[in-house]
Amino acid sequence: MEEKMKRFGELMASNEGMAEEVYGLETAEEVQKLLTEKGLDLTLEEIHQMQQLLVKMAEESLEGKEMSEEDLETVAGGIRASILPDLPPGTLSGDINKW
Repeated sequence: MEEKMKRFGELMASNEGMAEEVYGLETAEEVQKLLTEKGLDLTLEEIHQMQQLLVKMAEESLEGKEMSEEDLETVAGGIRASILPDLPPGTLSGDINKW
């Protein structure tokens, strides 16, 4: 899973607009289809695990912290984009909790 998570982060960082497209999708099936088209084969279970891990990372990074002005500028879809692996801040606009 770690290797696939790393490849996911690399894919998101290397394709302009990819993060926004992925996080704008409604279902895990849609995410799976898009990622498969981009060469990253994930099962639906792996997609759900990845989603849960990303949400947990976001929650842990913000636990007990008040957000700075800079943090507020990079908030997207209920999580701070800067805590995601290899993603530039401010690239997400969707809600990761959807899928």
